[in-house]
Amino acid sequence: MKDNEELNRIHKQVGIWLILCCITIFTIVVLGGATRLTGSGLSIPVMKVFKGVIPPMNQAEWKQAFNEYRSTPEYKKTYESSGMDIEAYKSIFWLEFLHRLVGRVLAGIVFFIPFLYFLIRYFFIRRVIAPSLVYKLILMFVLGGLQGLLGWVMVKSGMNIEYAFIQGHEVHVSPYRLTAHLGLAFLIYAYIVRVTLSIWPSKRPSMVDRSTGPLKSFSWLLTGLLFLLILSGGFVAGTQGGLVYQSFPLMNGFVIPPDYFSLEPWYRNLFENRAAVQLDHRVLAFLVFFVTLVFWILAMRKPLAGRAKVLTHSLFLTVILQVVLGVITLLTFVDKDTMTIFLATAHQANALVLFTLLLWLNFELKSD
Repeated sequence: MKDNEELNRIHKQVGIWLILCCITIFTIVVLGGATRLTGSGLSIPVMKVFKGVIPPMNQAEWKQAFNEYRSTPEYKKTYESSGMDIEAYKSIFWLEFLHRLVGRVLAGIVFFIPFLYFLIRYFFIRRVIAPSLVYKLILMFVLGGLQGLLGWVMVKSGMNIEYAFIQGHEVHVSPYRLTAHLGLAFLIYAYIVRVTLSIWPSKRPSMVDRSTGPLKSFSWLLTGLLFLLILSGGFVAGTQGGLVYQSFPLMNGFVIPPDYFSLEPWYRNLFENRAAVQLDHRVLAFLVFFVTLVFWILAMRKPLAGRAKVLTHSLFLTVILQVVLGVITLLTFVDKDTMTIFLATAHQANALVLFTLLLWLNFELKSD
């Protein structure tokens, strides 16, 4: 009995820590979106694991950082002709620096120090933590390292013309690598949320009967569709797809824009053609909304437990908000405009809220 109480106590400590990790990941994702929208992502072309924690402290260091940026394709193609100075460079430096700093805080303080503490407790003090949980924590550590590596690989794509995404006089990171970086962030977040829910000491009420079982499959289908929608949003962001066809519900009077298949070979349009990625994102958004509506109607006819019912209502309201934010962002989108950045960042943040609600709901619908 005492061992069970001790196990619950330790697992609650792990759960609180993992919730803090989720909050930090949420912040990183939102900052990453803002970094992309402001064109700040390539402002720091070198990776300084330890020295990068401290920003330039004097004019000489700012000049060195600026000179490093001036050697990049983005500066040469986008800003060299306009004569960007150090003060203008600082405006794009700070957001990317903050994004990386929060990533380092997550890796080095929020995650790694407690991770070592719980490992030491397990291997050298007392094996109170369940072995399966230890393995899951180790997997989180590995995935976090891969995410950091993928983030740098993404940035490096913007430093190489062969892999960069070129639009007119602008150089961007590869939309493929950007979307992979975003997708992995959501998968890591989902894994941590799932583990947290599974270990949190809670007297979760069971379903009234097993007739609600099909809802679980339906909710997982909805989760998969939402994840596809998030990935498509990555390609919209990576290609700046929001800057074309800024009308709704039609795209400048077209159901399917005439330049949907303007690239060769045809499959490149799905990932690199701004008109195509925007239409695909719209279609997936409508599909997610429709499936959520059907799910909500079916769920209201089932004897759901209290939290499951609250989560279902919250899910429906959040998906409505997500559609509204998406439409308003599209109709008012101006590249690097303050209001645009706020709306688009809110749209991305709400997507993660929606994702969180679905993950939690999936857990609550689990039949005992």
